[in-house]
Amino acid sequence: METKAYGDNIRGIAEEGWRKDIPPGLEHGLRNYWYPLALSAEVLADKTFALTALGEELMIWRDSSGNPHIFVDSCPHRAVKLSAGHVLGDRLQCAYHGLEFDGSGQCLFIPWEGDDPDKCKVLRARGYPAAEVGGLIWGYIGDVEQFPPPPVEDVLPLEMQREDFVHYERRMEPWDVNWLLAWDGSFDPQHNAFIHADGVTVKLHGGRKGGIYRMSARDLANGVKLQRLGADGKIQNDLAGGWMLPGVATLVPIFEHGPAVLRSWRYPLDLNRTHVIRSWSRIARTFEERKFWEHLFCTRVFPDSMKIDFQDRNILLTQRGLAHARSNEQLLNCDVGIVRMRRLLHDTFLAQQEGRRLQPSPWSPLLSDPWVGYIDDPRLSAGAAAGAVAS
Repeated sequence: METKAYGDNIRGIAEEGWRKDIPPGLEHGLRNYWYPLALSAEVLADKTFALTALGEELMIWRDSSGNPHIFVDSCPHRAVKLSAGHVLGDRLQCAYHGLEFDGSGQCLFIPWEGDDPDKCKVLRARGYPAAEVGGLIWGYIGDVEQFPPPPVEDVLPLEMQREDFVHYERRMEPWDVNWLLAWDGSFDPQHNAFIHADGVTVKLHGGRKGGIYRMSARDLANGVKLQRLGADGKIQNDLAGGWMLPGVATLVPIFEHGPAVLRSWRYPLDLNRTHVIRSWSRIARTFEERKFWEHLFCTRVFPDSMKIDFQDRNILLTQRGLAHARSNEQLLNCDVGIVRMRRLLHDTFLAQQEGRRLQPSPWSPLLSDPWVGYIDDPRLSAGAAAGAVAS
């Protein structure tokens, strides 16, 4: 059988159809969603914070009340980086010519014109809606007129909105792969039994023996859930957790005294790098429970997660890029979740190109269902109402 070398012309590869489920533009990211852009602790008062997300250079600053604001990192005057500027109370001052902007991006002061509104109104820094919840600063990256942002609380995991949980957020090292490849390499539990065989979580679930089984998948509102099949081919049970738009994985490892939940967001920094932010949460209503979880997290959960992150990143690099990986794959049963995930991304992206949302509500049961049976919260019934979509 003839094989194609990795170094073959990328245009030739594209012509052979590696884009069959990647509409042009999707490789750059899925816009018109809320994304966790930074840890709250990273954005200090009176300081600017520069970052890149979905191929855009952005910056975050806080006003005198501590509220975050997200601007495109470019002054509308001469395009120098606003992140090089200075925070002056409720205004951001450009370092180049001293123009000052309020939290909405409107220019309020031009040194040689003063605060004349007729002179200032022609300049506005471009920005995106911002919110701060659950130890993270969120930005709605998209067209707010065509696709008005839903309240950020509608797309946040339930545990991030309650005081009886303790959670830790971490920004992981960027992955030097396209974000679609990053998800291809993660939403299949079968690889855990081999690449992560020495991990604590894998051992808790039976090691290699416990991690080998055939699977099915079903669609959820805005997401996908995997299912375990028995030897007779019938569905035994849903696997805990799942994947949801715009790119959030939920894992539910069971430790002493109940579950913890890991949420992992992945989205593109640019075409060839993926940003990863993770949040681990657990119910902790007392001081003793919080100390127990802190010890568990620091001694077992986080070290294990760092090792897994390193292993996942390294194996994905061997796929030699998105075009090569998609052009040379032959999918198997362990990829059923990946197929559903790809289809959902494909359909959601194309719907946006047509000026519509694929689903009117951003809610997914995955935001709350790990806590069914552990807490009472009206949002649990809201998740049930959103329901599962028939597969």
